[in-house]
Amino acid sequence: MKRWLIVSCILLLLGSLIGCSTSKPEGSREESRPQSKVEKERIADYGVDKIIVPVETKWYKGVQAYQDFNVAVVKEIAKQNDIEIQIEEIPTFEDSVKAVKRGDADVVLGASNSTSEELIETYSYLSSALYFPDGTQIVSSKDYIILVKKGNENLLDLLNDGIRELNKTEKLEGLQNKYLGEREKKEHPTLEEITSYDYISSLNAKERAEQEDRLAKYKENKE
Repeated sequence: MKRWLIVSCILLLLGSLIGCSTSKPEGSREESRPQSKVEKERIADYGVDKIIVPVETKWYKGVQAYQDFNVAVVKEIAKQNDIEIQIEEIPTFEDSVKAVKRGDADVVLGASNSTSEELIETYSYLSSALYFPDGTQIVSSKDYIILVKKGNENLLDLLNDGIRELNKTEKLEGLQNKYLGEREKKEHPTLEEITSYDYISSLNAKERAEQEDRLAKYKENKE
């Protein structure tokens, strides 16, 4: 009888020890896993795994900085949402538009407007004129946007939310300063002004030749 009681006590003691070892302590790694999963699901809410970004190869050399800025904006949004970026070289802006319509690319960067029934626009993320490095204004002040194909609402939502977030955290302004710098903070003559008859006729022969050389240099397409 005593032996049976001793065996029973040992079994009860072992059972209690096993129960303690299998219980989950508060704040254990197992309990934190659902939190990590929720975070991953939040990042993947847009259903976008990759953004194919067309990079134009025939830009005026003097305004290449604007394309670099455009690409940097999309890269920053993708980075914040753990999304892959794929760069595709495209000859011109018009080719970028065609590529998005075909589905070979996902975005048209730096557009000022769209009349296409196949494309839809994001919020504007830059309101600016475009300038050559010496300060000559080549495009008057406009709002610039990103175009995506209609029906691609997930990507549209991702970009719009990303633009809002970049504005809120002032990262958009930081990117603008980094890539576009001082050229947007000066008093700028417009291209129309410096190519007008009145202006050209006021130049001497040497000044006129210098201006023609300068404009020709900027109009060379990047090879």
